[in-house]
Amino acid sequence: MRRLLADHIDHIVLTVSDIEKTTQFYEAALGFEREFFRGPEGQPRYALKFGTQKINLQDRTTDTPTKALFPAFGSGDFCLISAVPLDEVIAHLQAEKIAIEAGPVARRGALGALRSILSLLKTTSAFELLDLCLTAVSLLRPCSTLY
Repeated sequence: MRRLLADHIDHIVLTVSDIEKTTQFYEAALGFEREFFRGPEGQPRYALKFGTQKINLQDRTTDTPTKALFPAFGSGDFCLISAVPLDEVIAHLQAEKIAIEAGPVARRGALGALRSILSLLKTTSAFELLDLCLTAVSLLRPCSTLY
């Protein structure tokens, strides 16, 4: 039996046509809280928070190194918290010959700072393009670098 490397979802990323209208809708309809933050290279990013969950929002013009190659409206990426140390995840992906596109790097998840690696699943359908961001984090010992 294969060892499960992912424990739970940290956050998802949705590609929308209008970030402001989407934010206003979820604030009014469900009481979500708007969050503004800076991406890994200082670029502006937007999210919706509710409880301990977070939905990052992007449009086709959002500038971030973690965006899928061909984002389509309504498509999404997801970020998972790993069940094992990040070094074990990296070794497993290398053994399976799955390319790591970025990382490990400091990122901001739903609950704060974490380290992540990024692997892109490349297919012929834009709706099947997903960013798989496996992360390892100790909430008691957050990463020292937070963007």
